Amino acid sequence: MNDPLYLSGDRSEEIYHNMWCISLEEDFIERVKIEQLEHFAKSVIINRVQQLKDISYDKNAVFYMWFDQQALQLRFNIIPGDVKALPFSCKVSLINSYQPILNNFISTIREISQCGDQVEFLDMQDENWDEDENEEEYVLDVFVKTLYGDLSEILLANNKI
Repeated sequence: MNDPLYLSGDRSEEIYHNMWCISLEEDFIERVKIEQLEHFAKSVIINRVQQLKDISYDKNAVFYMWFDQQALQLRFNIIPGDVKALPFSCKVSLINSYQPILNNFISTIREISQCGDQVEFLDMQDENWDEDENEEEYVLDVFVKTLYGDLSEILLANNKI
């Protein structure tokens, strides 16, 4: 949580250096509580705001969090700019709370741990299979919080994080 912020002006480098991932080991999955993850997420946001304040960063930065279902990882990042700068190529649903993302992360990991991951194999040679007809548009839920380098805003709105 004390990794330095990478603010270079090179978007791809910032995305790479500022991203964190969390995955849970099978023996830990049942013991972790959602409240622990909520506390951790809140602490990360407060820490990032403090880092912006410490370097006297006077521009907006965007903290964002999402659940990468393919990698089974909770991911979060911070980049300079605004919400329009998010680096996703899929459709994104911006949400104002990280609780749904944390709940989805925990429930999905627990379900896979208990039941296994169901893998569906498709025969690409099958004439009846049409890629466009079978796929629904994927929508990724992303929690977004604009950070200003002002810790007092975060501390005053502590219950809104």
